[in-house]
Amino acid sequence: MTLSDQLAERVRSGDPVALATVIEGEGVGSHLLIIPGEEVEGSLGHPDLDRVVHRDGLAELEAGRSGIRTYGPQGQTTPEDLEGTPTVRVFVESWAPPPQMWIFGAVDFTAALARVAKILGYRVLVCDAREIFATGRRFPMADEVRVTWPSPVFEERGD
Repeated sequence: MTLSDQLAERVRSGDPVALATVIEGEGVGSHLLIIPGEEVEGSLGHPDLDRVVHRDGLAELEAGRSGIRTYGPQGQTTPEDLEGTPTVRVFVESWAPPPQMWIFGAVDFTAALARVAKILGYRVLVCDAREIFATGRRFPMADEVRVTWPSPVFEERGD
């Protein structure tokens, strides 16, 4: 399976993944696929550069950001180490699942909170044990409406 296939599969499944690509300097076009908890796939041209970019890529992924970083050819990052050294610019593109907001209690305030959460990019779950209140019709902006107590949601989804 190619790096592109692995990336596409992870993005489709909603799993976090980052792709680091050399955009300037030695090795332009080289890729490194960064998946939390797994070994890196690909190489940017030097094992130490791969290690440092992997570390920084995980940080970008955790923050849900993409960005450009500058390194030395062996992964140097401090200004003193980069002085007089050719540099490599790497674009780290992150695909992180959206943050989740679980709202317990299907009341009027919940509708306003869910609406704002959706605008901010959250995946919203509304949960209430009262069937008459926890309906998709009352909370159309929610990604999911569950008729249950909070305990089963925590047991099922962790945290």
